[in-house]
Amino acid sequence: MTRREVFFYGAVGGILPILANILTIDFAPIIDHPGSLTLGNYIGYAIRVVGLVIAGGIVALVNGDVRQPLALVQLGVVAPALVTSYINGVSAAPASPARQAYFSIVSTANAEEIVSHPRIVLAGGFSDVIKDIGPALGTRLDTLSAANRGVGSFCVTGQGKTLMPGPAARIGSQCSVTTPTGQAGGLVTN
Repeated sequence: MTRREVFFYGAVGGILPILANILTIDFAPIIDHPGSLTLGNYIGYAIRVVGLVIAGGIVALVNGDVRQPLALVQLGVVAPALVTSYINGVSAAPASPARQAYFSIVSTANAEEIVSHPRIVLAGGFSDVIKDIGPALGTRLDTLSAANRGVGSFCVTGQGKTLMPGPAARIGSQCSVTTPTGQAGGLVTN
C-alpha cells in the first residue's frame, strides 16, 4: 500500500465525525432562512473539514506499521481526539500571583436553609402515589422557594432597607441592624 493510499484512508476517517454531525442537523431552518449563515460560517466549516482530513491522514501516515484499510480509517477517526487532547494538555506559563487589596467591595453573605427535611412516608395506596406525582416533578429550587415564601433577609428601618446579618427570619418579625447612628429596630421583609 502506497503512502498516498495510507493518507487517503486516514483522511476518510478524519472526515467521518463531520459526516456524523451532518446526520444530526435539522436542515429545515437552514433551508427556510438561507441568509442566516454567513460567509464566515462557510469558511470556518471548510477550515474545520480540511483540518480534520489532514489530521486523519497524518495520524495514519505516522503509524507506518498499520496497513489494513479499516485500521487506517479508525486511526483517522481518532486523530481529532488526539489533536484536542494534545492542545488541551499544553499548559500556559504560570501567572505571577496578583496583588490583592486589603479591603473588600463586596461583603460576605451567610445563609442557611430554614426548611427541615421531611421524613419519608410510605404511600397508603395508588391514589397517594398519583396525588404526590405533581410536586415530585418540581425541582429542589421550587421546593425551597415554596418553603421559604414566608421568610426574608432584609430589615426595614426608618433609615431604609438593610440586608440582615445572619440567617433569614420570618417576615414581619422584629429585627435590628447597626447603622452609622447606632442600633435601629425594624421589621423583616424580603
